[in-house]
Parts: sequence; structure tokens; C-alpha cells
Amino acid sequence: PCQVPALWFVVKRYDEIAVFKPVPYWEIHADLHSSGSRFLFKRCGALWSKEELRAVMARVQGERQAIITHVGCKPVSKPRPVALNTVRLMQKASSQLRLGAHTALSIAEKLYL
Repeated sequence: PCQVPALWFVVKRYDEIAVFKPVPYWEIHADLHSSGSRFLFKRCGALWSKEELRAVMARVQGERQAIITHVGCKPVSKPRPVALNTVRLMQKASSQLRLGAHTALSIAEKLYL
């Protein structure tokens, strides 16, 4: 009976991989120099079409100046994580940490004791 949940996770993941269709996307990175200083820039968010990428590139290519119009900062907070039961702990350990059930439970037991 203990093998059934593990088998379900394996089958579920196999099905997810089987139907996965990668979607191409583009990002814009810039290496800017000013008065001896260097700034690395990355546009937030991906561009999902080549046309959108070409439009952005056409606007900035060849420009010698850039004007900073806004500098912002916003606080980010994360809610406290929900407590895990044993099954959910093993799921998370497997999917995010690539740990087996025995290893995950051994680590949890060491942390608890």
C-alpha cells in the first residue's frame, strides 16, 4: 500500500512530461556604460513573439543615450509556508529537492529530534 502514492507521483510526472510543449520566448539584456561605470540591464518579463522582440530592438538599436524615467522600490513579503503533512513533505522533497522518501523522512526526523 505504501508504494501506491509513490507510483501515482511517478505516473503523474511522466504524463506531465509527455504532454509538455515548450514555448519559445526571448529576453532582453543590455550592458550599458556611462562615465566609467557599467550597468547591466534585464527587461522584466519575457517576450513571447518575435515581432514584439523586433519592435523593441528597432526602438533601441543604434541609440547612444538612454533616459531613466523611474526608479522604484517596493517591499516584498512572503506569507509563512503552510505546515506539511508527511505525504506533502515527501512530494515537496521529491519535486523540489529530488530527494527520495526515505532520505526526506530521515532528514525530517533528525530535525525533529
